Amino acid sequence: MATSFGPNSRAYCVGGGIASLSAAFFLIRDARIPPANITILEELPVNGGCLDASGDPAIGYVSRGGRMFEEHYVCMYDMLKDVPFASTSALSSRDDIFFFNQDVVSDARCRLVDSGRQKLDDSSYGLSWRHLLAMTRLLLFAKGKTQKKISDYFPDSFFSTVFWRLWTTSFSFQEWSNADELRRYFLRFIQLLPGFNQFLGIQRTRYNQYDALIEPLQNYLRESGVVFQQSTTVEELSFTDEKRLSVNGIRVRRSGSIESIPVSESDAVFVTLGSMVESSTRGSMRQAAPAPSLPGSSWTLWKSISQSVRRAGNPDVFIENVAETEWVSFTVTQSDPAFFELIERITDNKPGTGGLISFVESGWFLSIVLFHQPFYAAQPEDRYVFWGYGLKPHGTGDLIKKRMVDCNGEEILLELLHHLKFDETEAILSYSNCIPTRMPYITSQFQPRSDNARPQPVSSACSNLAFTGQYVELKDDVVFTVEYSVRSAMTAVYNLFDVKKKIPHVYKGQYHPVVLWNAIKALLR
Repeated sequence: MATSFGPNSRAYCVGGGIASLSAAFFLIRDARIPPANITILEELPVNGGCLDASGDPAIGYVSRGGRMFEEHYVCMYDMLKDVPFASTSALSSRDDIFFFNQDVVSDARCRLVDSGRQKLDDSSYGLSWRHLLAMTRLLLFAKGKTQKKISDYFPDSFFSTVFWRLWTTSFSFQEWSNADELRRYFLRFIQLLPGFNQFLGIQRTRYNQYDALIEPLQNYLRESGVVFQQSTTVEELSFTDEKRLSVNGIRVRRSGSIESIPVSESDAVFVTLGSMVESSTRGSMRQAAPAPSLPGSSWTLWKSISQSVRRAGNPDVFIENVAETEWVSFTVTQSDPAFFELIERITDNKPGTGGLISFVESGWFLSIVLFHQPFYAAQPEDRYVFWGYGLKPHGTGDLIKKRMVDCNGEEILLELLHHLKFDETEAILSYSNCIPTRMPYITSQFQPRSDNARPQPVSSACSNLAFTGQYVELKDDVVFTVEYSVRSAMTAVYNLFDVKKKIPHVYKGQYHPVVLWNAIKALLR
């Protein structure tokens, strides 16, 4: 497709998240574009997008979310095998993940907890034949039915099963989420079903995903010569007035001034469409996260592009119902190991070896996870960090009679301790700093949508424009994963620059008899 691109072409990557950084990597390694010809334009002073981490021991640490991985993230690992984990090490980022997971193996022994802090038996998924029939119907008939909700396929009783409680807390699907996305997830992770209640087969990074993925990747790109322009908001793209468009300019705002970056037909523009963490707000131990300002620049840019370029998608369907797409997460920094010791005692899991601990009768549907420590690369030995979130942030708390979105860090921590039934509440509060984050669009990629709401990474409507990120259409793979962002970048670069390499196939365990049989046995337990 790309007849006008060559070694002198310039590439502009809009956004500093994992999709844009990955696009820059593939442009260098596989499209052979000189690194100095690649510019990354990011609104914030730091890169990383959703894969963020900030703070220090004094003010407290913050990560808006966490990511799980598994061995079939083939595009991500194809990239990370060529990214040094540290500039002073011969170890790749891929190898560090593999070695870490050999040492710290996932084997959750306490996934679901009731209101009395009793572990729920999750050895059986609790699925009836009616539920299994509905699941079969979903797998057979939901493909392409992107406007259908999960609740259109399943009876109400399904949403009280052990299986659904494990699934919804792990992946954040809700009853109103897109049924076709659930179908994709069932197939994409079919190999995990036998040990899903224990998080068997789940991989994690040594540190948070900023320190483990973003920092090594951006260091590699910087040292290669890629140009980074931070605190730069892309407001609009301009196009040639032709039947087949091409981008001829990028309007940016920085330091309060408007500038225009000229783009030739032999240059390429890669835009990360939308953002799950756009318009996020942060609170503190004493203040709730403020109400977000909507919709945010990434969504405004996408809407502007969609009005100029045919088949560029429809951002509105993902952001028009914040009550269905919002979360509150919280990061807790502690100066005493006592809380971690209490959790280890009731779960029989050392930090980093368990999964989410989910309080299924909580009004906010709370879950927490204790990471392997240190979770931040520069975290001192006398600090301990864990993370949690509420899947129903507009519900009323059981102790704190407020919506979670209206609560400060202390109130969220008190609600959590209420469900944990610990006697040491005052002591735990004295050495804890809980920082809440409100994210209005965090599960927006799961919303029911029209068939054309997600554009292809490369469109025939514009000769030098490509799209990346969680809101493009990729066959068979699943959103809300790092793999999806990396695959979108690989697909965009390979298609636009006509790279003569094959994109790795999405793993399809349903065609492996042993995998399929083990999954069926697990569902019948």
